[in-house]
Amino acid sequence: ENSEDIKYLYSNGRLKVKEKHAPIFDDNMSGYDYEHFVAKCFINSGYRNVTVTQKSGDYGADIVMTDSNGVRICVQCKKSVSPVGVQAVQEVIGAMYHYHCSKGTVVTTSTFTPNAKELASEAGIELFENFRTTKEDDLEWIDKIEEFESIIED
Repeated sequence: ENSEDIKYLYSNGRLKVKEKHAPIFDDNMSGYDYEHFVAKCFINSGYRNVTVTQKSGDYGADIVMTDSNGVRICVQCKKSVSPVGVQAVQEVIGAMYHYHCSKGTVVTTSTFTPNAKELASEAGIELFENFRTTKEDDLEWIDKIEEFESIIED
């Protein structure tokens, strides 16, 4: 397919969810369904070995995956209407060690508290705010508000 013909439902420079075959967000989905939605978005964006962890006892990672450079990444998903706090960032930092990942990401339907953003910046954790795709009949760009450079050396 021609690159000019590709439409994206979510784009923040690094993660682009293509309209074609994109999962559609539903406000009524459960937290576990949201984890599967996020996993499908990463698969759609070209990540490999995308695995949703077990429902409980996941050591702070809901998804473990590999990027195009072979780097293992763990993802914590938070379907929330309130700002997500520092605990989610702490959980994904712990999960990085358990799952032997070089990078960590926290994804939410909401925003992050200042403390969560500060710890993420210090630890090289990437934060995706307002992460959802729109209904097919109401497409619009959804951009991540904050982006942090990874300071973790492989």
